[in-house]
Amino acid sequence: MTVRLYDGGGAELEDLELSSFELVSEESAACDGLSAVFYAEGVERIYGARTAQVYSGGEKVFFGYVDSVRAAQDENGLRVYVYARSSACLLVDSEAFPGQYSCPTSRQLWHMHAKSFGFGFALPEIASQHDYVVTKGQSCFGAINTFMQYACGRGIYADAENNLRLLDSSGAPAQPDTGRLISASAKADRSSVIGRIDYKISSGEKYLHRLASGFAEKNGVSSRKLINLSALPPWQREAEAQRRITRSLEGFFTVTAVFDGDPGVRLAQRVFLELPGLGVSGELIASSIIRKKDEDSQRTTLVLRKETDGELKNYVAEQEI
Repeated sequence: MTVRLYDGGGAELEDLELSSFELVSEESAACDGLSAVFYAEGVERIYGARTAQVYSGGEKVFFGYVDSVRAAQDENGLRVYVYARSSACLLVDSEAFPGQYSCPTSRQLWHMHAKSFGFGFALPEIASQHDYVVTKGQSCFGAINTFMQYACGRGIYADAENNLRLLDSSGAPAQPDTGRLISASAKADRSSVIGRIDYKISSGEKYLHRLASGFAEKNGVSSRKLINLSALPPWQREAEAQRRITRSLEGFFTVTAVFDGDPGVRLAQRVFLELPGLGVSGELIASSIIRKKDEDSQRTTLVLRKETDGELKNYVAEQEI
């Protein structure tokens, strides 16, 4: 893989020798994060680095903006540390204008919250038959991402060409070469799972509306969250409670697999793995991809999650518990 830096005028910074890098992509994070270390001859232009790009096999897999540059001198020479976030940071760092939309579409929300930042539209054409509220403090990214999670159960990301796309797990599963597998581990973690959400639909009432996970109950999880959803339209209240429980279930069972080189898996893609020693056999979803290179090797760590049916049920309690 190749890492390139560019100044504010778009000129590539030369005389940089890449020592190591780490590129992290996660379903739960709006931005990919790039950490890179270079050897350099001087620092005259380094502090002016504005953008970064990463290429794998000639394909651009990352485009982002440099957040910080740090230089250090040691016995090996001048080392430069660079951290950059993918272009979605423009939407994350910008607050959306709050308001209520009547029967919005995915294209309308892109036009209002992303087009002016230079992002292209590559999302599915989704139309809602309900009102949708963008709350105060929500980012431009969150305004679009939350709507898509409500409408089709999946979030969005910005690709390396600055197009907004849906995280898609459809299509044929990847089957990475287990002959290049360095290590693997599996984990069942109940700590982050939400068993039930109690919410109110008007400010004066109690938390009598409930959304509970039958899956969590079967697995001994009794955690509860209280949420005031009175400011949201009726359909958005249950959708928000469902979104929170569903996301919490994503970390219930995960597999971490480390491969030599790049196994060719994209974020949110289905991955077929046979690891009988860990009790793993079947399809999982790539929730995190960490590409790492140092002077000796290049490795890729996949964090794969099991898709879980939350067995959700909504009801109104007779009294507050």
